[in-house]
Amino acid sequence: MLNDLRIIDLSNRISGSYASKLLSSLGADVIKIEQPYVGDKSRKTGPFDFENLYKDSSLLFKYLNAGKKSITLDINKVDGRQLFKKILSITDIVIDDFGSGFLKSIISDSNPSIILCSITDFGTNGPYRNYTGNDLIVQGLSGLLQTMGLPDREPLKVGGNAGEYAIGISAFSGILVSLYDRDSNQNGNYSVETSGLQTLAFTQIHNSINSQFRGADNVRRNSSLLKADNGWVTVGLATGVRDDTWQKFCEILEMPNLVTDVRFFSMELRRKNESELNQILEEWALSQKKEEIYHKLQNISTIAGYVAEPEDLLHSEQLLGRCFFNQDDGMSYPGMPFIIDNCRPSLDKAPVLGGHNLNVFYELLGYATSDILILHQSGVL
Repeated sequence: MLNDLRIIDLSNRISGSYASKLLSSLGADVIKIEQPYVGDKSRKTGPFDFENLYKDSSLLFKYLNAGKKSITLDINKVDGRQLFKKILSITDIVIDDFGSGFLKSIISDSNPSIILCSITDFGTNGPYRNYTGNDLIVQGLSGLLQTMGLPDREPLKVGGNAGEYAIGISAFSGILVSLYDRDSNQNGNYSVETSGLQTLAFTQIHNSINSQFRGADNVRRNSSLLKADNGWVTVGLATGVRDDTWQKFCEILEMPNLVTDVRFFSMELRRKNESELNQILEEWALSQKKEEIYHKLQNISTIAGYVAEPEDLLHSEQLLGRCFFNQDDGMSYPGMPFIIDNCRPSLDKAPVLGGHNLNVFYELLGYATSDILILHQSGVL
């Protein structure tokens, strides 16, 4: 789909690397520019492949950079800056996550039709523009952290790097829209800017509405999860089991007396008295496998679910049935978050540091191998 596009990835964090990976999955030629001898930060971030332990053994790097090329280039050196300008002359999109602003002037001189995507924690303007952050800080300042955890305890961070991946998808979406606009209007000087704060604050619109129009801030709720024999489940009481399925629900529980119990006689009452009903269900849930509870209640159109652990995901019939996972060196990696025309891209392995220097500088830009060697020895490459 994007086979005619060349993308320069200058990012050093998950969000930018993920955005360029999504573009690579659609066929774009993505060239990752890395600092000589140092490389992308994720190369030194675990977990690592300890059976193949060397500087390119980071599983995170392998996941984020599958399908890309890697070149080394110090764009802070004079010769490196000149090389960078030549690369820009044959580039469509640049992704950066350091927000220094110097790229705009270079791009306008080298190739005004380039789409520049800048990803920062707080944006390139505003009073926080020079502040630094991370996933935890952005989750906190966006209001997301305030919604997580128990009411009488400290807020909890969403696990992993969920915010970073959401920011990457935001950048990816903005790039595609800008690309469409560029190809339709051909005006030049296109820029896409996204920040972690704006991306995650956008997801908290429901809390903003509650605060403005209902006069109440979001209150965290006690957990409605029940412990099953092999994990945790939710049986759909938070949304209220519908009146037309309540009797079937009680039949599954083998508790027919609950059908006429005045505390649970309506959907509204079941929500209101959820904690009491959960106490009644605790013993039943402990005797069942979480998957059994899930399928039984889903089969009567109840909004039930269970908490999947990593092993559950790897063996998920739904994910496997949709060919979600990709394989690399015996490891299963998550695939793309979308399917277009039933296409499930398979990306090449992530590159070694500078593994495509000859491909780009010799074959693409026409530099002599002797010149490339000199640039390497001087620390430019």
